[in-house]
Amino acid sequence: RVPQRVGLAGRGCAPVVTCRVRMLIVQRPEARAGLAVAAGMCILLLVWGGAPWSASQLRAAGTGSNAQVVAVDELLAAVLAATQAAGAEVVAVAASQRLGTRLKQGDQSSGPVTSADLRSDEVLVSRLRSAFPSVRLVSEEENERQKTSTGAARERSASRASLPPAGERILGVALPRMEVAASSVRVWLDPLDATKEFTQGLNQFVSVMGCVAVDGRPAAGVIHFPFLGKTVWGVSPALAGARGGGIVGTRPAPAPPAAGVPGRPLRFVVSRSHTGKAGSSVEALGALDVVEAGGSGFKVVELLEGRADAYVHTSPIMKWDLCAGDAVLRASGGALTGLRGEDVDYADVSSPRVSSGVLAALYGHEDLVARSGRASLAPSPS
Repeated sequence: RVPQRVGLAGRGCAPVVTCRVRMLIVQRPEARAGLAVAAGMCILLLVWGGAPWSASQLRAAGTGSNAQVVAVDELLAAVLAATQAAGAEVVAVAASQRLGTRLKQGDQSSGPVTSADLRSDEVLVSRLRSAFPSVRLVSEEENERQKTSTGAARERSASRASLPPAGERILGVALPRMEVAASSVRVWLDPLDATKEFTQGLNQFVSVMGCVAVDGRPAAGVIHFPFLGKTVWGVSPALAGARGGGIVGTRPAPAPPAAGVPGRPLRFVVSRSHTGKAGSSVEALGALDVVEAGGSGFKVVELLEGRADAYVHTSPIMKWDLCAGDAVLRASGGALTGLRGEDVDYADVSSPRVSSGVLAALYGHEDLVARSGRASLAPSPS
């Protein structure tokens, strides 16, 4: 189906536009040949309070290697390919049973790091840097990479792997050509989300994530689950354009019957390793059920697939944990913010820590923010 652009209702009104949302579940490359991918189509209408990026920023044409501008559709294609290649490295390390686990030291992000984190990071960074040298990449393992290099030939050769050519359909879905100033782009990378769970063999929580942010806002996100053979991705309305589109492979869960009813009981998903006050406070938010899970990417997909209504996190978290899920949720009509409803600024790479907590939902986000305020979950303003 091809949606039509809806005109302005009057001067000063926010334009109502059709948008495209892309979320695919695909088999990992080695299994793709013999497996069919379920497909579904859905068109979402969003009320767009002004264009997120100006027409001068979003122009048709351009190439990813241009030092001044970046074709975001090409960049997204590269991120998609890179996350899947990096995921294969994670699976290979798990199969070898030589994880090389150690604790990070002197890093803004504490916790364990493994050989899989580093090998995934090298694949992601080498691929993207070789194709888009003018784009700022921000990876969780930047500091670890400076201390240690795997030196594996296959990771270095991965940077020379062919990327999807300009204009080619991305995982079976065509995107319009869009170019933005390279200086406005940040690519946030999480080479292995849920590292702690990975070391415990809980690989269903593990994902590799990449996010393209433009002017500090999440524009496109990829969440790849290497052990599940599943990739979920979303594209913002500005990048999807109004040429048609929908959801392929899977679609967000339909709104529950009482989605608009304030105070309705909710199913919460919280971190199994960083619960903060969320674990003891969700009853005050009207919890019907609480599930603990690993990995921010996994929790966002729980929302998208209808197994949870809200994702709550009350302790500090990093931007590379959030950006991809933020982009996919927003593309699907949901939201991911701080506990007070504030957006995360992905332009500032000097401060990757987010201290405002996380509230995420596919439906009823405003009600969730109000509940958080009443339950005094939000941190005090600094």
